[in-house]
Amino acid sequence: MEEIQLMPVGLRSRLLVFMNDLQRYGDSKPSRDRLSTAAHQFYLTDCHFNPAEIDWILSYRTNEGVTFQEYAAQTLAGKTTLCTSHDLFPVFAEVFDVSKAVFRGAHFKAMLKEYEKVFKAGGRLWET
Repeated sequence: MEEIQLMPVGLRSRLLVFMNDLQRYGDSKPSRDRLSTAAHQFYLTDCHFNPAEIDWILSYRTNEGVTFQEYAAQTLAGKTTLCTSHDLFPVFAEVFDVSKAVFRGAHFKAMLKEYEKVFKAGGRLWET
């Protein structure tokens, strides 16, 4: 029997904001600023996620039966530099089944606007 992995409450919205930052890195200074704080190879930052959420993301089992961390490492193997929008975003989108259309929707835009207020105040999303 396949194990069901329940995403922690609130993580999906923060994951979407994080993925939007990956997509917009090249044309958004706020996205670059947030992602530049990342010490992790996949740009997982403490302004988007708490340590337990980062662990959950990295250990999430993909459809291939490996963890996200293993899948991402295999997919990105051999790359000397990583592009957030062309390399990392597609890995997150595939594993977590997120369409680019989500980011054009009114619900996402309203949510992002609220989270931007948190970022501008120096807060972390997971503290909201």
